[in-house]
Amino acid sequence: MKRLGMALLVGFGIAFAVTPAEVWDMLARHQEVKGYTATVAQGPMVYKVAFLRPKVRLEWVKGPSYLVGQVMIVDGKTLWSRGKDGKWKKARGAAPLDPVHLLFSDFEKLKANYSLKVLGQDGDRLKIALIAKAPPDKGPARWVFEVHLPDHRPLAYTTYSTSGKRIARVVYQSLDFKAPDPGLFEVGE
Repeated sequence: MKRLGMALLVGFGIAFAVTPAEVWDMLARHQEVKGYTATVAQGPMVYKVAFLRPKVRLEWVKGPSYLVGQVMIVDGKTLWSRGKDGKWKKARGAAPLDPVHLLFSDFEKLKANYSLKVLGQDGDRLKIALIAKAPPDKGPARWVFEVHLPDHRPLAYTTYSTSGKRIARVVYQSLDFKAPDPGLFEVGE
């Protein structure tokens, strides 16, 4: 159960005809997960992401030279970033708005800000969409998640604009279902 529970979108593979209400219930159970780490690719960029409730940490490891080595930590209220110079910067009011971060920082806000639609199953893949109830002027308004049913592992997600234009595709390269070291989330002054 713990291994399955630590996947980003835990428990989607119970039935072919899963309903949105059942998916919300499964996502609610995700609140018991302490954390996990993953390596993901978004086009030519690769970054490591660590989740430790309620914090999310991103570190870019491949991509444009200006980005590699940068770190971002979000706790649901504040965003800290560290550039190549090693100095931390704090931004107020930078709470995460996307469903991946909200799943770890504020589940009730996730439910309040997104509607859920089950898109169907293609072999071992289940697809669901989380759609912003108040779509932003810029940025993603719809997130389509793909989950591998046999082991309930997140495979990828694709973001779309309000007009339906594809913005980005994120593919999970690896997952470690063990909670990360809290030291990863320490920020200096």
